[in-house]
Amino acid sequence: MKEHRPVIAINLCTKGTEEDMFYIRRGYVEAIMHAGGIPIALPLVADRSYAEEVIEFADGVLLPGSLTDVDPKYYGADLTVHFGIKGPEREESDFFLLEFAFKKKIPVFGICYGHQSLNVFCGGALYQDIPHDLHSSIQHWQEEPYNRPIHNVQVTNQDSIVYRIFQKTEIEVNSIHHQGVKTLAPGLKETARSHDGVVEAYENRNGGQFLMGVQWHPERMWRDFPDQFALFKEFITAARNYREANSLVKTFK
Repeated sequence: MKEHRPVIAINLCTKGTEEDMFYIRRGYVEAIMHAGGIPIALPLVADRSYAEEVIEFADGVLLPGSLTDVDPKYYGADLTVHFGIKGPEREESDFFLLEFAFKKKIPVFGICYGHQSLNVFCGGALYQDIPHDLHSSIQHWQEEPYNRPIHNVQVTNQDSIVYRIFQKTEIEVNSIHHQGVKTLAPGLKETARSHDGVVEAYENRNGGQFLMGVQWHPERMWRDFPDQFALFKEFITAARNYREANSLVKTFK
């Protein structure tokens, strides 16, 4: 019997409410394909019933980066002057998709904005602007080329996906963000952080459903750094396992 590749639903990005377009960077799509998945790009539709139907054919959900920011109303904070671009379509689309992904325990991988969005959905909070809130000397927004590492992060939990892949307690990452995880959601466990205290990676504290978030951009590094590609392979393995288990359940119904 032919083995079918897992289908990965990828929410598209927006440059804000002024832009009449959705987009996705090729790095996400190509990394998923090379890791063994089938990437399916999803237009941003802020509709719960749409998300419920979409999730029926997905074996994994990838939440990519975005030029927009997560509105602080979702974590009980006021908007400050340092907040960037609003993107309500992306926020609502992410949250509806996550609602049904959690119900079905579908693997989820969040990158940069997706890392922040997943944390907020689970009950965490963000720094609205790291340069203002932390006065950090770490360069969290680098210039091109974006595939090169710009700062180090500490791997803080050796019982983690990140440590299993990198086998190091200090790794080099790229960085293109001005918001970041300030308070980690209760159901998530930190697995890496930058030296100024920003949570750079996390996963599911309770096991079971595959949940992983990274603040950096492995989709820009995977061709040059095998360990970064291994993050995608880990995600695709989880999606494949979900697909196989789900197919088995359907067979016996």
